[in-house]
Amino acid sequence: MSKELVARCAGVAGSQVELVEKMKPHLPERLAKSFKQGHVSNWIHLERKSPVPPGEYVMAMVKAVDGVVQAHELRPDLYPEPSKSVA
Repeated sequence: MSKELVARCAGVAGSQVELVEKMKPHLPERLAKSFKQGHVSNWIHLERKSPVPPGEYVMAMVKAVDGVVQAHELRPDLYPEPSKSVA
């Protein structure tokens, strides 16, 4: 599921390259310096044992797509779905 959501984020951003550029300002400098389109492509296309995107990229991705995809959708193991409060 996360692979599809990463692909959706790339679509919302305009492309994988644009997603990377929109994410970089929201990443720590140590990650932003080496973050490339290939990372996003690998998250979408390669079979991995670990969930994607890695946890340190989740909030940057959410911000890059203006919340169209939420953190709990990308990584429910790290960001539980907010409980729905009844008003």
